Amino acid sequence: MDEQIELWHERLGHMNFRDLRTLGKFNCVRGLPKLGKKANGICGPCQQGKQTKSMHKKGKYLTTKEPLELLHMDLMGPMQTESLGGKRYIFVCVDDFSRFTWTYFLREKSETFDKFKMLCTKLQNEMNSNIRSIKRIRSDHGREFENATFETFCNGLGISHEFSAPRTPQQNGVVERKNRVLQEMARVMLLSNNVPRNLWAEAINTACYIGNRVFLRPGTRNTSYELWKGKRPNVSYFHTFGSKCYILNDRDQLGKFDAKSDEGILLAMP
Repeated sequence: MDEQIELWHERLGHMNFRDLRTLGKFNCVRGLPKLGKKANGICGPCQQGKQTKSMHKKGKYLTTKEPLELLHMDLMGPMQTESLGGKRYIFVCVDDFSRFTWTYFLREKSETFDKFKMLCTKLQNEMNSNIRSIKRIRSDHGREFENATFETFCNGLGISHEFSAPRTPQQNGVVERKNRVLQEMARVMLLSNNVPRNLWAEAINTACYIGNRVFLRPGTRNTSYELWKGKRPNVSYFHTFGSKCYILNDRDQLGKFDAKSDEGILLAMP
């Protein structure tokens, strides 16, 4: 496999080679060098970590006209292994228009509402509440979403809450697919560099960060980042998750011949 293609394949969360070349061909991101046309060989972690079952066909065209018009929400978990911070669940929210995604990590399902309020405040500040506000949200009928506290909060902000039909995950397919993609990316990144499994939250968080900047919105040649922020993302500073790194030790009293840095592994983008 071409070394440069392999390097960027790993840096971008083991993105498939076709989409990787599309990013460069149409200049969708900044900082990605020109890559070769062919990728020979097989990526072992991708073979181990990515699912192969066929999925429901995804929509190709935009169904909303602006950010915050519709947010898709879901809760993943409980995970078999607690994260380093003792978390077991992941609250995932996807903007329908841009497909920009946010993830929050929870100890208990009961924390979902507080994370949603936190997200609402963040989004209103980011998008300027005087211009745009959340119009609709869509979730399943889980008790963490369908309750009086959630309903009162949404009614107070004029947010319409839509629910998918019971046992019909396809109706909330946007976030269901995003869950699968995040899990696959995180699994492969953990396998690739033998990162401890209790660092899955860091892997999911990095997968979300990368995905927002490199995945193209179906039906467009724009990344989620560009549709949300209005500018092309820069990926020139990306490094491989789980790769070896060195941290300057400027706290301890070091001897003249002691090492000046500590060895670690990269768990987030710089």
